[in-house]
Amino acid sequence: MKNTLKKGSKKTVNSRIARQAQEVKKKKKQKRKLKLQKIFLGLLGILVLMVVGWCLLQVKIRSIVIVGNEWLSDQEIIDLAGIRDYPSTFKNPFWRIEKKLEENDMIASATVRKKNFFTGVVITVDENLPLFYYAPYEKTVLEDGSQIDGTYFVPTLLNKIPEDVYQDFLKDMAGVPKDVLRKMSEIEYKANDGENLFFISMNDGIYVHISSGTFSEIYDYLDIVSRIGNNKGVLHLERGKYLEPIEE
Repeated sequence: MKNTLKKGSKKTVNSRIARQAQEVKKKKKQKRKLKLQKIFLGLLGILVLMVVGWCLLQVKIRSIVIVGNEWLSDQEIIDLAGIRDYPSTFKNPFWRIEKKLEENDMIASATVRKKNFFTGVVITVDENLPLFYYAPYEKTVLEDGSQIDGTYFVPTLLNKIPEDVYQDFLKDMAGVPKDVLRKMSEIEYKANDGENLFFISMNDGIYVHISSGTFSEIYDYLDIVSRIGNNKGVLHLERGKYLEPIEE
């Protein structure tokens, strides 16, 4: 009787161990299956992202609008931005275009905005305006004081100016309204009894005498000339404000 019980209990234990072993194998298979599924889904996700990325890179710029330029042409700005051939919009993000543009001396800042699902590019520039051509150095001086090659429709400074006077002159010229700047033809500097004077030839036939201390008076040049009428002569702005007729 005892031997019979022992044999029965051994069979029960063995069957329990067998079931446990089968369950362990089953769980391992399930884990392996889940792992393979995760790997497959991960690879599928990567593949989908690659396809989407490739499709996005094929989206090209279709329209370009330039705003705020006066001295640089639209085509020059487009070339500086590197988008002449209407390339991929996503290969040319806004910050990269802005960086390229701001590397040019004549662009103080640039802002790029994209629209129409990134296919339209709007570029707004703030130009570093040319102020005058510095004849002794054969350079054009820009608003920030930098000097570049090339000539523009700006007045010519005929002679050198002492450095301390030059810095004030540069600030004064930067404040000249554009419509007045266009009327200035030539500028000559002359020191007289400790006073810094400028003789300016205007392209309307009037000559302006002005000092560094009264230079801002020329900002109102158009208003002053409108009161003078068709009279020509030397407009004295260094002391007072009057026109000296030129004797023929």
